[in-house]
Amino acid sequence: MAEGSPAIDRPKPMSFALQGGGAHGAFTWGALDQLLADGRITIEAVSGTSAGAMNAVVLVDGFLKGGPEAARENLREFWNGVSAEGGIGTAVYEVVDAMMSYWKVPGFDAYGFAEQVMEETTAMSPFGANPLDINPLGELLNKVVDFERLRKTQSIQVFLGATNVRTGRGRIFVNHEITTNVVLASAALPHLFQAVHVEGEPYWDGGYVANPPLWPFFEGPEPSDVLLVQVNPALRKGIPETPWDVVQRESEIMFNTSLIKELRSIFLMSSWIEQNIVDGSKFQLSRLHRIDGTAALAAYSNATKRDTSPEFFETLRKDGERVAKQWLEQNFDFVGERSTADLHKDFVRGPALGLSGDPPKSGA
Repeated sequence: MAEGSPAIDRPKPMSFALQGGGAHGAFTWGALDQLLADGRITIEAVSGTSAGAMNAVVLVDGFLKGGPEAARENLREFWNGVSAEGGIGTAVYEVVDAMMSYWKVPGFDAYGFAEQVMEETTAMSPFGANPLDINPLGELLNKVVDFERLRKTQSIQVFLGATNVRTGRGRIFVNHEITTNVVLASAALPHLFQAVHVEGEPYWDGGYVANPPLWPFFEGPEPSDVLLVQVNPALRKGIPETPWDVVQRESEIMFNTSLIKELRSIFLMSSWIEQNIVDGSKFQLSRLHRIDGTAALAAYSNATKRDTSPEFFETLRKDGERVAKQWLEQNFDFVGERSTADLHKDFVRGPALGLSGDPPKSGA
């Protein structure tokens, strides 16, 4: 338990939903580290996509191994390994750098690439950029995570999202299905890596369909508290003007769209249940919470999702720690009682997003 944290008799169970966002996933590392150090929350279930999927398996395996402190150590070891000066090695740094970004490919300048996409509307295939399909993150994951232990556990549920390349549909992988390849599939951006095959099917990054998966938390036996850790800004000031700014904002919007759609579906189902339009016996009205990295990450462009320097990771970790500490101070007492995030207003009816979850008015 962190120094100064209030003593409690029994930690409150929560489920974590971890958004993907390249190197910005280090913000999530900091948030999780603070939640674990605080000692007043225990893990019930975790979902994740892309970098969020990596945080999810590293977190849960550490917790299974030795509780909160082991989980904190697991996260530290993973992110130190991902960093440019970490244990993966400088020989494959460019590939790791690419994996933690949305647009950079090994040996290819990100800004030049963006201009090429805008001017020629063509992009380099991963079969040309990375023909050997090198992905050293798999080696790091195998070093940090005991996947057999993760598959066997029934104490903490894990849900990882990936996109089936053939069908375009999302798939949620659960504990007994999770392997190194499943995690890599969840983070396989098609401009950077060839599709990852799982059970004979090709998969790309799960952010296209669930970033992160939320629906599984509403299908449990009873309501739970779901904490969304968001690292993709839903709102930015100003309008992008340069080709590269357009590409950056396009990426952010694309990887938030699946979250908005899933939240709309959840709120619509909740409304139908409250009106007795549908049977709600298999759908639980869980309590929603959010640690929002938008303000903390506003100063960093989308391009910094490829920055794997130890200094940047440490800055993001401290940002996540600070925001999570503020969240705990303001909201912990309400966990188990009510939602503390109005995601309906922020994502579904938010005027800044131009969306409405309400039915049309008469005559509209």
